[in-house]
Amino acid sequence: MLVSYFASSVSDIFRRATVLAVAKTAPQTPILDEELQLTVADLRSAATDLPASIPDRLIVAKSLSFQDMQSIARTFKKYFEVDMAKTPTGNEVIVGQACRHVIVHTGGVVDDRLVRQVSGAAPRVVKPKLSVGEVLQFSPEEVELVAKAMGSYIGDLSRKTSERVGGSI
Repeated sequence: MLVSYFASSVSDIFRRATVLAVAKTAPQTPILDEELQLTVADLRSAATDLPASIPDRLIVAKSLSFQDMQSIARTFKKYFEVDMAKTPTGNEVIVGQACRHVIVHTGGVVDDRLVRQVSGAAPRVVKPKLSVGEVLQFSPEEVELVAKAMGSYIGDLSRKTSERVGGSI
């Protein structure tokens, strides 16, 4: 659930930042240079609140994902010039996301893909060593550490994005 909440929170930051960037008072950001194809029917359905529909249209048109740290960092760098440098806190989030994938899709058994995926996420406290075939189990302390790391990352992303688009996110 933490990983889903994290992705949803990052998506909300993107949506709010996009709406702020579209506002006439916002500073110029690269997202304003993106092209969207809209039909007349699209415009008609969005006529009541076009700015609010833009983030979802961008997410679909550009196949944006908020499911992994590389995609998140790339998206915020491209559209808002927000640099989310790699940190130990981010490494904990990466491990949480990767392990969630294994829990959901492979029954919680560590596979080669997980080991490769987290190999660059060092240093980290959560699951510093993973072995293929190992069954994943998280202690309450590990869950708490991942939750804190996610909260910290979301706070930093929100602050940096707010500074860039000139509004409160």
